[in-house]
Amino acid sequence: MDIRQIDVVSSVSVIESISVLYDNYGHPLGPFTHGRAAGGRKHTIKLDYPYEYLTSISGYIDKVSGKERVRSLTFQSNKRKYGPFGEENGRHFPVQWNSGKIVGFFGTVTDDSQLESIRAHLEPVSHIHPFRNAGPFGDKGGRQWDDGNDSNLRKIVLSWGRVINSIWCVYEKDGIIVEGLRHGGTSGSNEFTIELDYTNGEYISMLSGYYRKVEGVNVILSLRFQSNIRVYGYFGGDERRINGTFFRTPRNIGMINGFYGRSGRSFLNAIGAHFAPVYHKLLLKAIGPFGDDSRHQWDDGKHTGIRLINLRQGMILDSIKCIYGDNGNVGEGSNHGGDGGSPREIKFDYPDEYLKSISGHIGQLGSHVCVRSLTLGTNIRQFGPYGREDGTPFSFTSNNGKIVGFFGSSSIYLHSIGMHVELFSDDQPIEENTPGRIRETTPGLREGNRESHFEESNQEKNLATISSRNGSSDGSMEKIGQLSYNSLPI
Repeated sequence: MDIRQIDVVSSVSVIESISVLYDNYGHPLGPFTHGRAAGGRKHTIKLDYPYEYLTSISGYIDKVSGKERVRSLTFQSNKRKYGPFGEENGRHFPVQWNSGKIVGFFGTVTDDSQLESIRAHLEPVSHIHPFRNAGPFGDKGGRQWDDGNDSNLRKIVLSWGRVINSIWCVYEKDGIIVEGLRHGGTSGSNEFTIELDYTNGEYISMLSGYYRKVEGVNVILSLRFQSNIRVYGYFGGDERRINGTFFRTPRNIGMINGFYGRSGRSFLNAIGAHFAPVYHKLLLKAIGPFGDDSRHQWDDGKHTGIRLINLRQGMILDSIKCIYGDNGNVGEGSNHGGDGGSPREIKFDYPDEYLKSISGHIGQLGSHVCVRSLTLGTNIRQFGPYGREDGTPFSFTSNNGKIVGFFGSSSIYLHSIGMHVELFSDDQPIEENTPGRIRETTPGLREGNRESHFEESNQEKNLATISSRNGSSDGSMEKIGQLSYNSLPI
């Protein structure tokens, strides 16, 4: 489901209505109108479908005659900007997602049929361009280097002490093994070699770490590599004690097939990654994380399914621990978070019952950005909410798959959470008419560490929700919700 056209009707003080025409596998669907279509000026956005798609929406909200109203809207596509439509007065709300596109809208309409809130459904983009870069993260010191982006990564060799001293890689190009150059120095007291299990299709999908100034120049302090199978690192300083700038490449944009950056004689000053599309039939995706992922990161990995979830909760979610099913065996995940709050056990009727949705709220507790509430939904029933429903809402529902693992970040609290999702193959039944869709606002709050962003954008968000108020929709725009839920990949 994609968006072909949007009509916005604005009056002097408010947005009166929004009307959306969708493309349903080559056939127009709609338009679906919410609010009063008459009584103002009409603005029409015709997207150059299928080459153009919406990437962000922003605007202003304020009270008009004592009630919250959307006062202006601005849309951004991958090609151009549309708007602003309406009057830019009140509280500004921006939303940008660097790795996806808007595929639908939902929200609320007031009793007098004016637009009160608007939110967006998003999903990853099948990238038109064959390669993509993330970074470089770090400093402009040292000399620039680039291993290129036309080979397959086979091995990574790291050297480190208090910081990352060097990196060098082994690539495979056209069946020939090629050793890259060492970038940096050899003074590190530790060395580790990552050998990818490429015969079983393993590849590096994400790079993260920290950097900060040492003796007046930025250096890479630590590195962590995520493959489609396992996690490698952290290498370098302990990420729980690092006072530096956190960076991370986005998820779900492909496989890393080369690195580039800057280095001197002794240190690695900056690093970035070249990405290539992944051409395979592995039906797995990563959604999120929702919240502040600059804390201690963890990843339970991907499993056959989830048997049991143990939560500790009070005003927030203090911790999560899962028991997984692994091809007939039982796998116990680690406890992520602290021992505060009261315990809650959620037991599923495994394997007939599986987890397919998760929603909740992200908010602050003092200076901490935390997961404040969680609600879990299976193909049979709903559990929760657990914690306190206060803050920015997020939710995810898979119409054609199940959640098979969690990842996130934690300290004595649960700061963020994301999900590994296994899509059902074509010969398995597709769930239809199921409420929910990918939506989230990741708060732009980072405790302790500043964040470096993918392609130097002001925000990096995997998924986004926008609203003129916190809380869930009252269903006033359920037609849009229903149309974007059915028969979608997730």
